[in-house]
Amino acid sequence: MILNEIKLNIDEDIEKLKKFAAKKSGINYSDVKYFKVLKKSVDARDKSDIKFVYSVEIDNKTYVQKDIEYKQVKTGIRPIICGFGPAGMFAALRLCQYGIKPIIIERGDNAENRKLKVQNFWESGKLDQNSNVQFGEGGAGLFSDGKLNTGIKSPYIKDVIDAFIQNGAPKEIAFLNKPHIGTDNLYNIVKNIRKKILSYGSEIFFNVRLSDIEIKDNKIKKVITADNTFESPVLILAQGHSAADIFNMLYSKNVHILQKPFSVGVRIEHLQEFLNIAQYGKFYNNENLPKADYKLSYSDKFQNTAYTFCMCPGGFVVASSAFENTVVTNGMSFYSRDNINCNSAVLVNVNERDFQSSHPLAGLKYQQNIEKAAYNLTGSYNAPCQTFGDFLNNRATKQFNEIFPSYKPNVSGADLNTLFSERVTLVLKSAISDFDKKIRGFSNLNAVLTAPETKSSSPVKILREENTFCSVNVFGLYPCGEGSGYAGGIVSSAVDGLRVADKIADALSQNLF
Repeated sequence: MILNEIKLNIDEDIEKLKKFAAKKSGINYSDVKYFKVLKKSVDARDKSDIKFVYSVEIDNKTYVQKDIEYKQVKTGIRPIICGFGPAGMFAALRLCQYGIKPIIIERGDNAENRKLKVQNFWESGKLDQNSNVQFGEGGAGLFSDGKLNTGIKSPYIKDVIDAFIQNGAPKEIAFLNKPHIGTDNLYNIVKNIRKKILSYGSEIFFNVRLSDIEIKDNKIKKVITADNTFESPVLILAQGHSAADIFNMLYSKNVHILQKPFSVGVRIEHLQEFLNIAQYGKFYNNENLPKADYKLSYSDKFQNTAYTFCMCPGGFVVASSAFENTVVTNGMSFYSRDNINCNSAVLVNVNERDFQSSHPLAGLKYQQNIEKAAYNLTGSYNAPCQTFGDFLNNRATKQFNEIFPSYKPNVSGADLNTLFSERVTLVLKSAISDFDKKIRGFSNLNAVLTAPETKSSSPVKILREENTFCSVNVFGLYPCGEGSGYAGGIVSSAVDGLRVADKIADALSQNLF
């Protein structure tokens, strides 16, 4: 029996929940043999009486969960997977479950070495263009909050969550309303998934960048790297949203690509305690409550829109450049979310009117121009940074008060009005001011803005068939995940990887290649 909308005080434990559910279901507590929390969320609408809200499943019978058995596909073909972020990783894992042994190439390093290279960049400013916050095992999500909430609805989501738990994620991610893993936990989880994929007989080549593909008769024939050539009629493109060189290469090969609207903006920082008080009132320091967060949106009469994205409670703003002489920011939290600041992207939607071109790669160029301009603004990998008060008054920030930037490696006081277009700048100012209506104090003049945030999604979409997920004009080429324009975040990217793998397994079983 499934019971919904069970409300408990925030200090009542799981045993109290179980007893309440037994009573409500008419089952004697002593007869309960199966009990599972399906969902847990916080109801803080009444700050004088905050509640946890649960959905549970309870029965007096024992449930035995059976492992899914995948029909084995007999084939000599080994698909190539470009990229080992969530999309590529889960595509590889699913192919292995079918008995197919993919070959994975990843331009960045494994999680262990990648972590060291990223830390070195944050401390010394020495950037590795192939192994950084954007590229490497685990993808861009490895240096994030590890958020697993998603706006999509798919039966594949359970497969993704189960795989994370089986490989070391906290079990609570299965039922929390806004689950997260934390960057520190993700390191070990992706390593465990890697080991599982290798145990099936697959191969993973790190520090190997896709440089070219050979297409003959509109079919994939070869995948080319600097040191090797792989022959295969199947290539999964899970390259991530920052692989500008791959987008350019695909365009030169006449692979059908469209420009895609995306978003640009800043990271805004407040004190986490301020947010806890704003959201929880007198319960702000209750240890049973998760660190407070938010999700806000704005639109004006001219159809300009802005929104908050990738909110990181108790987190840091970090350098996320992938290419030399560019500045890119992102948010990151550890599982404990215990830093003094919280941060979120505040983003403005941009499209062809901003790019001033219909060229498929116009959005990519627009994105790159902002990232280069940010570098030129500071003359280094220091991010341009400004208080909200100075941003409103068009003046470079000389000192910070109350709230201090967490960005690594460092920041330089600047005027962000010179970084973005007039439209984007005006919408940012209006949106942040408007958010104060929803969270009093959000537009604190001391709030810190660090820029630019440009990597919320891919600036292109690599077109694929709706039914087969194969490229519309190159047979055997499978665009996949966030970088190809089909996902937005860890879970949706992983789900897309599973879906693509299922399509490929089906095609291989029919000997279509």
